[in-house]
Amino acid sequence: MGKGVLILLGWFCCLGESQRTSSCPNDPGSTGYLTIGDIVLDIQEEVARIESGEDPVPPYNYPICPQTTLLFNAEDLSIAPTLDKSFFTCGEDGLGTGCEIRGGTTQFTVNEENLVSGSILESNFTVTFRGFVFAGFSETSIEITGGQDTVSITFEDCEFSVSLYTPESLIGLRLI
Repeated sequence: MGKGVLILLGWFCCLGESQRTSSCPNDPGSTGYLTIGDIVLDIQEEVARIESGEDPVPPYNYPICPQTTLLFNAEDLSIAPTLDKSFFTCGEDGLGTGCEIRGGTTQFTVNEENLVSGSILESNFTVTFRGFVFAGFSETSIEITGGQDTVSITFEDCEFSVSLYTPESLIGLRLI
């Protein structure tokens, strides 16, 4: 089976701090996420806080520890960025290396119906990924349902690595 790689470059902004970050084992002094479950829980808790009446406080930064592979397990849900101005970065400053998101059917799901009220109504909803290799997904890495006119996703210094070519997984992105 072949392997395809797509590299996209762009601009980056790094802000914010999240709840379940840990000290990075391969980068002393830095903090970041080590599991998919921790990212999902932080997003869900912030959504619940906003839905209970508190104001959104973007941007939302989700730094992954450099030299870390986030591996989808059977119990892991697709990561659903539902908050405007979400940044998923390799390292705190987005300049880390060796960050890989591996496995899963669909790794990230952006569904217009699930976006937090108030975070998308006035302007474009933005999500930025910086410094990742997306690999080993069985269907598509990132799925966007609805919102093609209001959702903006940026990939900076990212690669999609696929071992089985299908129309969806060829670039790792599916728009529904």
